[in-house]
Amino acid sequence: MSIPNHSAVCPLALTWFNCSKIVEPQSVAVGVLPGMKFKTTWRNVEQDIKVLTDNGITDVFCLCKQSELSYFRVRELFDAYHSKDIRVHHYSIEPDLSPDYKDIRTVLVDLWNTLLSGSKVYIHARSLLGRVSVILAAFYMELEEDVTAAHAIFKIRELIGNGAFQTMQQYYFVDGYREYQAQHINEFL
Repeated sequence: MSIPNHSAVCPLALTWFNCSKIVEPQSVAVGVLPGMKFKTTWRNVEQDIKVLTDNGITDVFCLCKQSELSYFRVRELFDAYHSKDIRVHHYSIEPDLSPDYKDIRTVLVDLWNTLLSGSKVYIHARSLLGRVSVILAAFYMELEEDVTAAHAIFKIRELIGNGAFQTMQQYYFVDGYREYQAQHINEFL
């Protein structure tokens, strides 16, 4: 078994969420778990965080469970963020399952308040897929009241790729988001 060449890591790719007229362009980026080490993927946490700071990112929304950070060998990730004055918003969301509406609402309110303060945000889980896509779709529907679930799913797939939603539960979550939103009309952004 060969050991991966750690110096040959590609720079962290940021995908910018510029779907809404309400959010400033280049203020919400999404991407993979910085510093992740798994099979043939050996990211460098220092290089990845430098990409974030070079792009003006001040806040990171991490959707990983603590056990995932250990599994992907980035237990020290939050300390690395803090050392570069990046604020961490940690929301432990189960991968591959349908998230809880109240949990997603909490993330969205925090995200909105962070953006209102003028911060630039990076949102990640292990990959761009699944949890990140659900957050983006729900956020898009919060910002643009005329956007349907189908259109939000289309836009996120256009941004991230066809595999953006990894499970039917995630797809159904987004599909039912407007109904949940209508039931809790006074609680949203």
